[in-house]
Amino acid sequence: MKTGRKLLINIAVILIVIIGIAVYFRLTTTSSPENAPAGGPTDDSGITVETGDRVTVDYLGRLEDGTVFDTSNDGYAKKYGIYDKNKQYGAMTVTVGKGDLINGFERGLLGMKLKEQRRIRVTPEEGYGRYDPTKIRTMPRLKEINRTIDMGLEVNLPAKQFIDVFDKEPVKGDIVHGKVSPWAYTVVDVKGDTVMIKAVVTAGESYALPKTAWNATVLRVNGNTAVLRQDPREKLVDTELGNAALNVTDSKIRIFLMPRVGEVVKTKDGKGVIKAFDDKSVTIDLNHPLAGKTLLFDAYITGLVKKY
Repeated sequence: MKTGRKLLINIAVILIVIIGIAVYFRLTTTSSPENAPAGGPTDDSGITVETGDRVTVDYLGRLEDGTVFDTSNDGYAKKYGIYDKNKQYGAMTVTVGKGDLINGFERGLLGMKLKEQRRIRVTPEEGYGRYDPTKIRTMPRLKEINRTIDMGLEVNLPAKQFIDVFDKEPVKGDIVHGKVSPWAYTVVDVKGDTVMIKAVVTAGESYALPKTAWNATVLRVNGNTAVLRQDPREKLVDTELGNAALNVTDSKIRIFLMPRVGEVVKTKDGKGVIKAFDDKSVTIDLNHPLAGKTLLFDAYITGLVKKY
């Protein structure tokens, strides 16, 4: 009898331990930022998030395969290898409905209470859109430009633009210096709201040519036109499509792109990601990196200010 009683007691102890372990893991799992940012008890006042409210929210963003792509927590950003030293981490404060967040995330915040945590599922339609294969661009790796260029010296500007650039009212005969221009200008004439200016350049002088990474030397000035020779000294330059190697001849500047797969670059059609390249071309995907993806956000409301 004693043996049977001991057996029952042992079984009961084992069951209590198992139940305790299960409860412990359930509590730690549901409150961990791995699943949703941890917080205290949910507000029971009945006040919930509505359009126009200002909310502060911590979040962790995953793909359906579990890959973490974004978070407001710097510790988890480091843990999952997505830490960005240029990003300011911490709970973000937004006005719901203002468009600061993707539609699906904003929709998911509606109805939440202070201190509540929720997993928000965002479809591609409510996120970054469906993947569009027509947004793939192929660009040549090599670009050649003439080393010698002709530059018109006279420019007509609206008076308002003149004031914005030179920070003064236009007066005929004045010599003015722009905020970013490498040379001075003479105010040739002022007619109504139009101001004619002329660049003051001298043969033999070198200037930092706008929108290039190098200087240019004025070879000669012919009336309202100057002939300049571009003089790159660098072997590598930074372009909107990434680093490029330069090869300079007497007549040409050869710019050869040095792409990296996965690099974010700028094009005339917007930002894109380099997907592939060969000796002749670079393939760029202009779709958002999360286009076509279903997103899972574990969100926790840390602050709530009603719109009224």
